[in-house]
Amino acid sequence: MSEFVWTVRVRADKDDAVSVHARNLAFRIGDAVSFRPTDNHPSALEVLLGALAADLIGTFRSAARRRRIQLDSVEMSANCTLHDPLAHIGVVGEEGD
Repeated sequence: MSEFVWTVRVRADKDDAVSVHARNLAFRIGDAVSFRPTDNHPSALEVLLGALAADLIGTFRSAARRRRIQLDSVEMSANCTLHDPLAHIGVVGEEGD
C-alpha cells in the first residue's frame, strides 16, 4: 500500500494573516503567537493547540463508540505555555531558545 500524503497550501498576502488551503477547505491564521485579548484570526499556536485537543476528543469519542458508551457531548479545555515567548517574537533584550 502506498503512503497517503496530506497537503496544505499556505499563502501570505498584504495583511498579517495567512490563508491555508486544505482539500476543498480554506481558513485564515493570524500571527504565530498573540498576546492581545482579541484578534481577527486565531494564532498559529492556538490552531495547533486546537488541533491537538480535537484529536484527543475524537480519539475519546471513538473509544466510547467501540465500547458502546453513548455520549451526549464532550468538552475539553487545553492550555500551553512557551518557554520564552518574548524571545520568539523578537523583543529586544530578550534571549532564549
